[in-house]
Parts: sequence; C-alpha cells; structure tokens
Amino acid sequence: MPAITQIPAVLKISLLGDGNTAPPPTATAGLPSLGTLVRFNSKDTLAFQVIKKGNANTLEVVSRVEKEVQKLRTSLKDVTLTLAATQAEYIRNATDSSIDALIEPMILSVVVIFPFLWNWEATLISA
Repeated sequence: MPAITQIPAVLKISLLGDGNTAPPPTATAGLPSLGTLVRFNSKDTLAFQVIKKGNANTLEVVSRVEKEVQKLRTSLKDVTLTLAATQAEYIRNATDSSIDALIEPMILSVVVIFPFLWNWEATLISA
C-alpha cells in the first residue's frame, strides 16, 4: 500500500476491516464499536479504500491504482488482491453515452437540413 499512497492524486487510504474473524463488538453507552469486519464474496477480508483528491481525474487515479495493485500481485504471491469496486466503469459508460447523444443529433440534422439548403458547407455549419 505505500506505493499507492505515493500516487500524487491520492488524498488518503482508509483501511477497512481489522482482520479479526470474531464478530465486531457492539457499541454501548454511545461509544463507537472497536473493530470492523469486511466480507467480500462471503469471505472475511481486509480491504482498503483509496480516496482521491478533489481536483484529481478519477479515471487517471483508477488507472494508476490498478497498475500498483498489479505490481503488488506479483510481489505478494500468497495474497489475493481483488478490485471490488471503482467509479471508472460508470464514468466511462456515462462519457460514451454523452458522445452517442451528441453524434446522433448531428447526423440527423445533416439528413434534415441538407435537402433544403443543397450546400454542404452551410449544412455542416448548422449541424
């Protein structure tokens, strides 16, 4: 994890779970519980959450973290590292949908406007 903390766009890394297989103690008298238990695919796990800086590009941070995790996989043969969730796929899908939403009306405007103007320059400018 130290390599991930060195990524310039990473604000902090939060450790989730404490590795304790016993159920976490319950809060009493308004005190917070002492430990946490994280489960992934029905198995007790240790997890960490990468929090990026506010001005950082999410896709770049995810790409760099994935590269560092890949390096950790090669050095930690006995440990299974799994990327549980990222926002990258959602952002990529939203970007692709936005591009599709812009291209379709441009094509439709060319199809509708050109028969009236019979001028490609004017049609492309209006599209």
